[in-house]
Amino acid sequence: MKFSRFFLFVLFFSTSPGKASVPKPEAGIDKRFHILFTNDWQSRIADVARLQTLLLMEELRVPPSEPVVRLDAGDFTMGSLFHTITREVGAELQLMKFLRYDAVCLGNHEFDFHLPGLVQMIRSAQREVGTLPPILATNLVFSNTKEDADLRKLMDEGVLRREVIIERKGVRFGIMGIIGKGAAEASPNSRPVSFADPIKTATEYAKKLREEHHVDYVIMLSHSGVFFSNGSWSGEDVDLAAKVPGIDVIVGGHSHTVLYEPILVKHVPILQAGAEMHYMGKFVASKAPHRSHLYIEKYELLPIDLNTPGDPFVAGKVTQYKKEIDRIFLSQTPYRYDQPILKIHHNYSRTVDDPVLGFWVTDSMRKRVNADIGFTGNGTVRDDWQIHDHGIETVADLFQTVPLGVGVLDQKMGYPLVRVYFNGKEIKQILEILLFAYQSKKSMDYYPRFSGIHFLYNPYRVPLDRIFHIEVQGKEIDPTDTKKLYSLATTSYVGGFLWLVDELSFGLFHLQPKDEKGNPIADIREAIVNKNTGSAQIEEIKEWETFIEYMRGLGEKTPEGYTLVEASEEAKRIPIVERRSLNPHTLFGYATWIQWTAAGVGLLGLGLGLGILAWILRRSRRE
Repeated sequence: MKFSRFFLFVLFFSTSPGKASVPKPEAGIDKRFHILFTNDWQSRIADVARLQTLLLMEELRVPPSEPVVRLDAGDFTMGSLFHTITREVGAELQLMKFLRYDAVCLGNHEFDFHLPGLVQMIRSAQREVGTLPPILATNLVFSNTKEDADLRKLMDEGVLRREVIIERKGVRFGIMGIIGKGAAEASPNSRPVSFADPIKTATEYAKKLREEHHVDYVIMLSHSGVFFSNGSWSGEDVDLAAKVPGIDVIVGGHSHTVLYEPILVKHVPILQAGAEMHYMGKFVASKAPHRSHLYIEKYELLPIDLNTPGDPFVAGKVTQYKKEIDRIFLSQTPYRYDQPILKIHHNYSRTVDDPVLGFWVTDSMRKRVNADIGFTGNGTVRDDWQIHDHGIETVADLFQTVPLGVGVLDQKMGYPLVRVYFNGKEIKQILEILLFAYQSKKSMDYYPRFSGIHFLYNPYRVPLDRIFHIEVQGKEIDPTDTKKLYSLATTSYVGGFLWLVDELSFGLFHLQPKDEKGNPIADIREAIVNKNTGSAQIEEIKEWETFIEYMRGLGEKTPEGYTLVEASEEAKRIPIVERRSLNPHTLFGYATWIQWTAAGVGLLGLGLGLGILAWILRRSRRE
């Protein structure tokens, strides 16, 4: 670490034109403080050496009398090949110790490894570096069963905490860490623990930090999120700022929102730095004795990119972790971390109007298990492809596209593939729910991705009955048919929703997942496709391996062994097409009782309105 500090000393004074400074305090302003923050690392630690450079350079700019705290708002794991060794190594938490974070908050992805995996991750990091930064989980509720006994022990030891008090340069900070309702819903592997109401819990702890610990500032690390829609900000962090008294600042995460300016709600600033190690946030504020809210002096997001050299010590640690990935995780596969796989000539993104990457992901699943339809949610496709390094995409890059999940049966990294069968009527119901979820949530993460299926919908129809044309494998299907079966391929995570359709459709629909013979499947485990077709012992087919194998076979090979990839016309075709029309066919084609009832009510209302209007006109003539 001494070499790292020398490196930063030389870098800072060789690049700074003059002495860096912070604006002088205004009259009556005291207790200025600085927050350097990140959120949603998603295990993207290849650039963490650059983050360390930024952290140290920014601290060099802070006057010696003013305190700095380093904070992270959760989801530091799950999103790259580095998370494949987090249970054995705990690389992310090790690095947070090296980078001198003062506190971190648990996010939903820390629970992807189930409770034993989360405990193992923390213990592995402890063995390597000793004391870790405080890991906050203020609204975590234990089940007090043997399943969460090891996690409770971490709380008893003070490794996990409800709150932490940091006193620095005469300023006392009280920090809590909240997991929002949306994040809790996205962490099914957290069971049997649960999460208390965020607003109620935050109110309790803000009061405790103020009245019992007498802190100067209350900081909430919140893995909850914010969203911009119809010209205004909303989301759980907005609700927390509005409804929880006593909070000075919220450092947020979960929604991966790049906030170039703080969101102010009742004078409480909400901060967020995007995700995936693209930015580090910097916030400078103070408070006058007569004021109840902060005076914001500076806020900016600093890019973590090639313009910032990496800290040598941390870069060396990352190189060691890459070797551990090859040894621990990839040694049983034909792949290595930096192995080149593809060469691309175009950028591909996860935006709604770019179907290619989503098609490749779903088509790889569909073809691997020989299904009619492949589908997933856009939120499970985790990376855009930008042309860099001459367009070369490595094993690490491709894994980063579909990195999520842990096995259902084997607990190995990666979601397993499942295949289930539905009739035409059920296929329409599935599509209606997926369309409704995307349009109601107004989030790109909920946009469904498909292969093997295309459909048309009319937004003038009522929700949950808008689709009037469906094609599977290029042929129109009858969405009233209850006999012919169609196979559907997806991951265990996305496929799990198929057993929840009654709940998601408010009881309007009922699906019965089936096998190829039409027999009901009661549990997602029964739908997992066996890699060893001739064996009763099930070996899961992993999504990430399926995707790499598919992409390797998608084009011609270069002399260097790369696959040259170009998108086919099928990959470029938008699978979900909106048709706004009053044409009777589009308004009532394959309509169910939902659309007919709405139309009947509408006609009845129109008739009633016309009748009332006629009565009024007749009465006015008599008078």
